[in-house]
Amino acid sequence: MNATYIEVSADVRYWEDATINGSSDDNGTLTPLKRGELWCPVIRLADGQVMDWPQGTVADIHFKVCDAGEYWLLDEDKKRVAKWGGYYVPDDFLCHGDNGHGDYIILKISAEGLIHKWSQPEIEWACECDDDDESQSRWKKLTPSLSDGAVKWLASGHRGLSSDAMFTVLTGVDATRDGWGAKYHPSDPADLNRCLELLDAAPELRPKLPLMAKVSPAWAALIANWDQIERSHIDEVGLGWTKARSAPKTYELMRTILKAAEGV
Repeated sequence: MNATYIEVSADVRYWEDATINGSSDDNGTLTPLKRGELWCPVIRLADGQVMDWPQGTVADIHFKVCDAGEYWLLDEDKKRVAKWGGYYVPDDFLCHGDNGHGDYIILKISAEGLIHKWSQPEIEWACECDDDDESQSRWKKLTPSLSDGAVKWLASGHRGLSSDAMFTVLTGVDATRDGWGAKYHPSDPADLNRCLELLDAAPELRPKLPLMAKVSPAWAALIANWDQIERSHIDEVGLGWTKARSAPKTYELMRTILKAAEGV
């Protein structure tokens, strides 16, 4: 599991403990990324960049939060993939240049939104063997929720390497069977039909199809022409081969698209 950002939702006790552009934030009106009484920055783990930070704003943050915060790790698409096990501040992530002892968020943020003295923190994952204290100071992976249709397809659907790859990327649940992840793409109408049956069983996945374009040039080419390919297959043989048992037109279309992708 790859984590790219940390998302913060901290119930700040004293906003005046922040200095924004040299002025104390006495009324809690100066601090960027405030939502109601919560401070909600998203920070890139690689370099300490505070996302959407207003250019030219310099901040010295020393917020007392104690056990009134929630923290998540996000993937590159800013989807939540893990949650901090407790409610006290994860010091390694949110205290740079000082020690907050789990009670304080301590950060100096430059005019470019970069945190001073940032070092990329190590992520410690929770496991079932942790005791209560350990589990509250580690990250717990979030299990994606699946629709009934997705669960049924996973258990008894017509599955293949490319449809398993699609399921893995679009749900976040690894359905691959050989450790190769989501590298496989549909190369013929049989593969395509299995992917279409997945989308029919779990229609909530269809709006996420553009995510497949990030997997490989072949997937990108197929997704760019997905509507045409799907329409050809449905017109020629129907979903689940209800009209015919071979799809030469769809095969030729897929072969042309994939051959062009090889030169990308």
